[in-house]
Amino acid sequence: MRLSFIAGPVDAWLEGFRYFRPFRVRFGELDAFGHVNNVVYFRYFEQARIDYFGRLGLFTDLFTGPSSGLIVVAQQEAHYLKPLYFGDAIDVGVRCARLGRTSLTLDYAVLRRPRPDGDVRAGTGETAGEGGSAAAGRGGPAAPDAPPPAGERNRANEAVDVSGPAEPAGDGSRSAVDASEDRPRPERLVAAGRSVLVHLDRERKAPAALPEAVRAVLSAFDRPEGADEWGY
Repeated sequence: MRLSFIAGPVDAWLEGFRYFRPFRVRFGELDAFGHVNNVVYFRYFEQARIDYFGRLGLFTDLFTGPSSGLIVVAQQEAHYLKPLYFGDAIDVGVRCARLGRTSLTLDYAVLRRPRPDGDVRAGTGETAGEGGSAAAGRGGPAAPDAPPPAGERNRANEAVDVSGPAEPAGDGSRSAVDASEDRPRPERLVAAGRSVLVHLDRERKAPAALPEAVRAVLSAFDRPEGADEWGY
């Protein structure tokens, strides 16, 4: 498995994630082939990073505080490794990989949780474009409206909170991925992504230095590399 922004082993990259946000695939996120549409992954990334900032207590400093600027996405990419289907439970990891003066780079890891019946419905290979067929996923997806396995039915349609950031944890604790002893193993990785966020001055709409409080928290929590990757 080779991804453009992962220099070392994938398992070592995954071990760097300390925050994960759980989701469950909804029917409306499927496309005509019965699996999650490629655009939906960017929505997962967006909600996960908003909750990541909230959990670290940075939401006000970055978005709503009197001294906050504008955080804009300058660049994004995603690698699709295996398909996701209706009812799949996933954890989206977020970590700050690079921290510059005016920008920060976030990495994302989408991990699928095993199903109780052992069926992970995993595809093979890496998708580099829009081509392919509905049969590309080895083992074949279930029909989009098929119910999840017994024991999962009550949880399959749990609402995912998209109303705002998660409550700050304050203790820097890891997510439910560790609490359930379900480690972020490479075989569970179904997609990975990266985005570059730039902090802009609200008045001039020009790159501005990130608040020191934000830099301090991200540096302590994720220990990112200290460089402006894209020159912002």
